[in-house]
Amino acid sequence: MLRSACLLLLAALSLHAAETAVTIVSSLPRTGSAAVQTGSIVNGIRMALAEAPPGLRFTYHDWDDASPERGAWDPALEQANAARAIADPAVVAYIGAYNSGATKLVMDRLNTAGLAQISPTNTYTGLTKPGKGEQGEPEKYRPSGRVTFFRVVPADDIQGAVAARWAAGLGAVRAFVLHDREIYGKGLADTFKEQAARQRIEVVGYEGLDPRAGNSATTAR
Repeated sequence: MLRSACLLLLAALSLHAAETAVTIVSSLPRTGSAAVQTGSIVNGIRMALAEAPPGLRFTYHDWDDASPERGAWDPALEQANAARAIADPAVVAYIGAYNSGATKLVMDRLNTAGLAQISPTNTYTGLTKPGKGEQGEPEKYRPSGRVTFFRVVPADDIQGAVAARWAAGLGAVRAFVLHDREIYGKGLADTFKEQAARQRIEVVGYEGLDPRAGNSATTAR
């Protein structure tokens, strides 16, 4: 799906930028536990760029937003990557972030700069759907008044509902819900918990885990 989105982006650019050099960057956790998955994403980006329409010259930068210390995305690095992209007038598109929490940090700045942002993985509903996230979302991420962020995967409200129906179809009557305390993990867990009740599945436990500490944070029933 990301490859198709990249091809559409390149086709659009070719209509207005004949023989123009443009730059596309990606900001993904290339260090740590997500490296295998982001490696596949980067391969897809490179495949799409290899099929770029004639007359369009491009440069692609594969940027890491993860630090060895965290072993995952780092807020400072994500913000630094966004600042680099905004400062470079040749950059026309920002592919990322991988984590919804990272996108929340930079989405408004990229929007103000007029950069197209495409996420291959973000599912947090508040990034695009009014009334399904925090107050003021998604409008506060669109200070320019234009929509510049696009995702290529279903949001949490869709994934959580499907997961609950799937569990019910398997005959599940009880569930214990765990999440990693990230915006993505918690958002999906919250939606599943809500939809499980509608499927007559009893949620007997709900815990947020800190994957770096290896212990549970909170439990609610």
